[in-house]
Amino acid sequence: MTLFYEIIIYIIYFITLFFINKLFFWFKKPKKNKSYNLSELIILEKHFKVPVKNYSIDKLLNIISLGNAFVFLIVITLTQFIDNYIIRITIIFMMLIPLIYLVYFLIGKYLGKRRS
Repeated sequence: MTLFYEIIIYIIYFITLFFINKLFFWFKKPKKNKSYNLSELIILEKHFKVPVKNYSIDKLLNIISLGNAFVFLIVITLTQFIDNYIIRITIIFMMLIPLIYLVYFLIGKYLGKRRS
């Protein structure tokens, strides 16, 4: 019963983080005639060579929101049992950069295969 309860809690965390991220992007969403100047889109375009102009901005922001929610959920899950806050924050910072890079790499691969 406790495993089922934990899975339900993590699903609720994921959905909550996804909608918070969507709300954040809703306020930062570029207008129709403006350039795509969100930092997430710039990273995908410059570093992972994804032509973001070829995709709908709504679909891109949905995919990025899913990726960001996944990163936050993994970090929360792996650091929730650490009691010392200094060690917890240190581990969070050490985990964030590789996880963000990994998720954006996977998003770039997914969008590259989807384009082909």
